[in-house]
Amino acid sequence: MMKKERVEAFTDAVLAIILTIMILEFKTPESFAISAILDQVPYLISYAIGYLFIGVAWYNHHYMFAKTNWITQNVYWANNLWMFTTSFVPVATAWVGRGLNEQGPEIFYFIVFLAWSSAYYYLSNRLIKANEKDH
Repeated sequence: MMKKERVEAFTDAVLAIILTIMILEFKTPESFAISAILDQVPYLISYAIGYLFIGVAWYNHHYMFAKTNWITQNVYWANNLWMFTTSFVPVATAWVGRGLNEQGPEIFYFIVFLAWSSAYYYLSNRLIKANEKDH
């Protein structure tokens, strides 16, 4: 069994890095005209959505782990799978932000969020299974 606090700390660090990578994709305009920042609105929209999803999931992740006593090997690997899928969010966010209304980036964005949601669901099920003897 792994200590819950180590998994939580690792997850916090990985998610903080992912959120940092997302904002680093935002490029400072070369021009000082307000219209230059407006060119970045598509990316800012995709960034805001990605940030919101990760922020909500991070909060819920904390809540799930607060109710958990046991971190099994299955939970550990399910958590890593979820973080792995989360690591694709900056790529999907940047691509869809540059290619708003383009089919390829939007399909990729959907696939990333589908995989991410599925991995989170799998993680929650592994946590329940690992801790069902406590309830």
